[in-house]
Amino acid sequence: MSLRACACLAALSLAACTYGRPFGLPIVQLGKAPREELREVRDPQTNRLRERSQVMLWPDGAEELHGKQELWYPDGSRRSVKRFHHGSEVPGGLSWNPDGSPRSASDEVAGEDESIELRFHYADGTLHAVGRSHDGQRTGEWSFYHPNGSLEKQGLYERGKRVGTWSVWHASGALASRGRYEEDQRVPPWQHWPDPVPGPEAGAGEVAGEVEPPEPEE
Repeated sequence: MSLRACACLAALSLAACTYGRPFGLPIVQLGKAPREELREVRDPQTNRLRERSQVMLWPDGAEELHGKQELWYPDGSRRSVKRFHHGSEVPGGLSWNPDGSPRSASDEVAGEDESIELRFHYADGTLHAVGRSHDGQRTGEWSFYHPNGSLEKQGLYERGKRVGTWSVWHASGALASRGRYEEDQRVPPWQHWPDPVPGPEAGAGEVAGEVEPPEPEE
């Protein structure tokens, strides 16, 4: 290799180390390396632990979650345990309701480029939702349930956004509405059907399914 070629390669390597931001990571300055720090956040009034997180600090001042994160409710009960990789949540975290009952859980361990099944529960332990997550985003078919156990809504996710045809059911089991989503937005028109067995939750003149049911928080 000529001296000129060697000099060009050396210059490119130095530029990559000093100015490069490979894979979206913060700039790494020559001769300096990022460092990890364990941070804790406590309630200023009760001094109870509210958050414990592993954070990566980069030489250019950027910070990102990297490693384990634990959260607690104000009364000290555990809220969630998650893991992050350079700021992105890794599937497989756990969360709990304030009374200690499971809110979301997964028995699967995700490998590289794999999805895992997640399950969410109401405070009494009844299944609220089930579906798969990939790289921290909902993917594929998800099903949501009423507190009485009947199917509430069902449809597809793509990179965390609702797409395609979605269906919503009344708590009685009758179909309430059906329509399409694009990029997590409803696309008119949607069809709606009244509940043949109206319950105490239905408002006067309200057609069930017009108001979108809330989704569980992860």
